[in-house]
Amino acid sequence: MKPEAELKSEIFDGSAIAVPDYTRDAHTQAVMADRGTPNWARYVSFLFAIGTGACLIAVAVMSVFFQSLVAANGSLFAMPLLLAISVVPVLGALILDYCHARALAGFRAARNRTEAMAQAAVACLIFAILSLLHPLLGLAIPVAAGAAVLAFWLLRRFGVTERMWEFRPAEAAAVLAGRDEHGLRLLESKIGEHALTRHLQRSFSWLALILGFAIASWLAAQEVVALAAVAAVALISYWSVEAICAYLRVLSQPDAAEGDAPARVVQFEAQNEEDQAAASLVGLRAFGVSVETAHGVRLLNDVSFDVGPGEVIGVVGEAASGKSLLLQSLINPFDLDGLVVQGRVTAHGNDLWARSNHDQIVPVMHLPPTPRIMPASGIENLTCFQGERIADRGLRCLESLVFSTDSVDRIAAAPDATNLSSSDQKALALARAFLMSPGIYLLDRPEDFSSDKLLAALVDRIKMEAQAGRSFVLITDNRALLETCSKLLMLRDGRVVDFAPAAEIRSRMSSGWLRFVTPRRLESEDTLATWVKSHFKRGGDEANRLKLCTVAAELLAFSCQDIRPMSLERVCYDFKHFEGYALIKLIDESPLVSSGQMQLAHREVAEGAVGSRLSPLAKVIQLAEDVEQELQDNRRVMTVKIATYDPRKSRTKGPTDAV
Repeated sequence: MKPEAELKSEIFDGSAIAVPDYTRDAHTQAVMADRGTPNWARYVSFLFAIGTGACLIAVAVMSVFFQSLVAANGSLFAMPLLLAISVVPVLGALILDYCHARALAGFRAARNRTEAMAQAAVACLIFAILSLLHPLLGLAIPVAAGAAVLAFWLLRRFGVTERMWEFRPAEAAAVLAGRDEHGLRLLESKIGEHALTRHLQRSFSWLALILGFAIASWLAAQEVVALAAVAAVALISYWSVEAICAYLRVLSQPDAAEGDAPARVVQFEAQNEEDQAAASLVGLRAFGVSVETAHGVRLLNDVSFDVGPGEVIGVVGEAASGKSLLLQSLINPFDLDGLVVQGRVTAHGNDLWARSNHDQIVPVMHLPPTPRIMPASGIENLTCFQGERIADRGLRCLESLVFSTDSVDRIAAAPDATNLSSSDQKALALARAFLMSPGIYLLDRPEDFSSDKLLAALVDRIKMEAQAGRSFVLITDNRALLETCSKLLMLRDGRVVDFAPAAEIRSRMSSGWLRFVTPRRLESEDTLATWVKSHFKRGGDEANRLKLCTVAAELLAFSCQDIRPMSLERVCYDFKHFEGYALIKLIDESPLVSSGQMQLAHREVAEGAVGSRLSPLAKVIQLAEDVEQELQDNRRVMTVKIATYDPRKSRTKGPTDAV
């Protein structure tokens, strides 16, 4: 390992050395593959399950020979032979189950689901065969199975699952005081199925057994089937409904491969080839990302932004504004249990939401506030189990953050990294991220659990990586980290209210101006109104809110009059409240309003009848004290001055007083 002084000069002297592009060296680049079950595993599992089902059916068929040879004809000498033959399918089923488990070790969830589906398919095949022998012979199977389907549906639709542990208030206090971690785990455990599920399976299986006996006995009395077949038909009916109920139980539980309540992801298609080409030129592109609950409550609303190569984007906003949710939806929307996610996210032009179990270079790295550490050794966590080929580089990355060979050796040699201190785990996670060398980093509050020394090293490392062309999206309120940001993305209530160079936003905020950015379309009116109302929270401000919301909405309608179809343009609003008046600036891509248009709007206000619907521009002029326009950086800026009042200094005005 290199000396500390030499390592510091190599890592942090940005003028002397550039970050190596490890992506060009396949022998030292870590690779990733998304989790998935290979198709061959499903096929093999299906074949094993069919074989096991056939063996169990063979056991039921042996009852025919016991009945006809031993019970009916009294051939006692055949008893040992029949027993020996019956043991063969039992042992065969056991051997097949053992081989099934060994051959597909590590795919237990997929194995169980495929096995249940295969045995249900065998049950349906058995019903078809029995129905061919006689239409009534297999009737017990659809009757009992149909009743089971209805019962399982009702249970899933109206049933209420129970907790793993029902606590008393005093017991809950003990858990929250830290005296019962096991109790807390029981509270956090999610129930996979209703308490009556197993009982339903047992009840309907026995119902099939009774119906099978009854129908087969009636057919035997009619001399349609042999008496020896009665027991076999009953047992086969029992096994078939048992298999179908087992499959229903599997369907009623969440797929372990998807999670307890997997998110529903609706992905937008690229508009055209031009958009696809533009996306390939930026590091990260998010378009129209929205997240809502199953009840339609929006948590993120139409978030769109680009992150160019070498840019560091800081995401700022109040608590519960959706910052962490934004990063999670960018990298992995599928694990946002129970939510609906829509939009499109690309990394260097490639679909970031696509999943593949083929080996590929890590495109994006997401670091949550609490480090992701597996219960394995430190070096395995550092290298992502990639082996010795990248271990040396991983140790150098770790040393560049902790500046101590002893600390590197201690962290790497830890037999279980989950037992390391929070600061060591944070350093390990950060070093692993830089070792993976992706093109894009998503960092959520990296200052959490970081020591001052680690934080200073991280700031320098971010600057160095940005110089090498890598992109960052950073959630932080740490001053040193914010100073590395080239742009700031401001969120409020899940909406982007500003996205501009950091220096511009700081300058605007220091002067009291606030900015709101929204898609240039009429559907943005509700979002715009929410933003305007947030600046008038005092009691008695109702008339101010109504007037300002009306002006902002009419400005939006006016701006949208010449919008191009399918346009992705955005419109900006700047707002500042002074004593006695407020200024709203509309900034869009349209040309300046001609003098003729302004005169026509003024004439419309002067001649308009009471209650008549004015045009958007005329309505703005009617409510405003002054309207000015100018060109700034080839963009139209309309500044509207609106009179306001202070409810603390004047009588409370109603809407009719102010509008």
